[in-house]
Amino acid sequence: MNETGNTDEIPEINVEIPENGIYNVTFETNDLTKIYKNGSQFEAKVKDNYEGISFFDKPTKCTFEVNGVLYYRAIQNNTSKLNINLEPGTYVITTYYGILKNTNTITVLPTITENNDLTKFYKNDSQYTVKILGPDGKPVSSGKNVTFNINGVFYTRQTNADGIAKLNINLAPGDYIITAEYEGCKVSNKIIVRPTLMLFPRIAIGSGIISVRVLDGKGESFENAPIKININGEFYEFKTGKDGVFIADGSVIKLPPRDYLYTVYYNGDSVSGIWHLHGAVIDHDSADWALEKLYS
Repeated sequence: MNETGNTDEIPEINVEIPENGIYNVTFETNDLTKIYKNGSQFEAKVKDNYEGISFFDKPTKCTFEVNGVLYYRAIQNNTSKLNINLEPGTYVITTYYGILKNTNTITVLPTITENNDLTKFYKNDSQYTVKILGPDGKPVSSGKNVTFNINGVFYTRQTNADGIAKLNINLAPGDYIITAEYEGCKVSNKIIVRPTLMLFPRIAIGSGIISVRVLDGKGESFENAPIKININGEFYEFKTGKDGVFIADGSVIKLPPRDYLYTVYYNGDSVSGIWHLHGAVIDHDSADWALEKLYS
């Protein structure tokens, strides 16, 4: 909390009990739920309802304890107030008035909501989105700047009329952490980008073939997908067959038998491997054979 506080002991107060042994003091506090950094305050209401009561060193302040820090606030018009500038989360607050003590819960809600982890296939249309709330808990208007940080790069996007800011994800396949920030509030999520181009290593290793599979943006097999293969600086163009599978041996790409480093390209993605070409020849259109080998 951005308040001046300390960890001194709670001040003691002496109370003179009336002859009838009864004193009546109203000391009221309530749980608080607020939006991050809005104007809502935590309040303690104090009122002496017994006219004949006498307090020595009668307290003129309430003491609030939250996160192990004490804050002293004056009582004005029977109310003591504390600004709450805590990060989003749930906190326990204890309020002291003389020998009286109340304990409550403070819940600070983030201004960034509806943020979720995202799993997508490479270069599909899925976006990372957040909704921004104003101090009143309602979506902000359009044109508010939201900052996104992913992979060490910062992007600024503006909210639309529904208070939603969106970021396209055009990263290479992999796992990432994205952080969204709006006026000091931050949230983080995981982004998983799945590849649409894959090698079949268990088929290719030692078999004398190149074998790849292409998926579309929904993760489904992509037949007739255009691919390019680079071997020794020479590019070869092909299209995938059944189930998005392409298989090549020495009868498809005619080169002298030996080991070759190759790279396959599709839609900006690429995968590389070593082609152990030893003159083996297979039915390179046999996707069923490749899939059987892959999952066996």
